[in-house]
Amino acid sequence: MIHGAIPANTDSGGACIRAGTVSVQVTDLTKAVTFSTPMPNTSYLVVLAPNGLIGAFSATNLTVNGFTLNLPGVLGVVGYVAISLV
Repeated sequence: MIHGAIPANTDSGGACIRAGTVSVQVTDLTKAVTFSTPMPNTSYLVVLAPNGLIGAFSATNLTVNGFTLNLPGVLGVVGYVAISLV
């Protein structure tokens, strides 16, 4: 859960939410993120929370099973929330 408010996998009220964290190493310029359950489609928004890390972070290659996290080569943890309005 993110701050105790959103279950990591929620499918209710017409919205699907997937949330989690990804540990990254300095040598990681990309990291595959896989959802525990698929999204209904690829039309979802990904919000990244780099937890104080500095640099450009982005999510690309969105699939129903996950996405690619693009990183600036930092060590730490990146949080994410993926939201789809179905």
